[in-house]
Amino acid sequence: MWPYFVKLIYKHKKIVKFSVVGFTGAAIDFGLLALLVEVFAWPVLLANTCSFIVALVNNFWLNKFWTWRDKSDRHVRQFVKFSLTSVAGLAINTGLMWLSLKIGLYYLLAKFFISIIVAFWNYLVNNFWTFGRAQDKTL
Repeated sequence: MWPYFVKLIYKHKKIVKFSVVGFTGAAIDFGLLALLVEVFAWPVLLANTCSFIVALVNNFWLNKFWTWRDKSDRHVRQFVKFSLTSVAGLAINTGLMWLSLKIGLYYLLAKFFISIIVAFWNYLVNNFWTFGRAQDKTL
C-alpha cells in the first residue's frame, strides 16, 4: 500500500504541492479572518476580503517558486495574472459567503466549503494561464 501511495504522490506532485500551498494559505486566511472578526470585531465580509488578500500574496510566491518552479523574471506579469485569477476567486468566495450568511450558515463552516470550490478554480486557471506554457502569448 505505501509504495502505491508514494507513486501516486510523485505522479501528481504539482497538485500535491499546490494543495500544501493551499493549506498554508487557508491557515493564513482562516486564522486572520477569525482574528479580525473575533478579536477586532471587523465585519465578516471586510475581514474575509483582507484575509483573502494576505493569503493571495503568500500563495503567489510559494506557487511560483515551489509548485511550478518558475524561475522566469516575469514576476509582475504573473502576479497580475495570479491576482486576476484570485480576484475572480474572491468574487466567487464573497458571493458564496454572502449567500451562506443569508441562509444562516456559520461563517467558518461556510468558508471551509467555499475554499474547496475556489481551490479548484484557482488551480485550473493558474496551471493553464498564469504558469502554463501559453503564458507568453497572453496578457
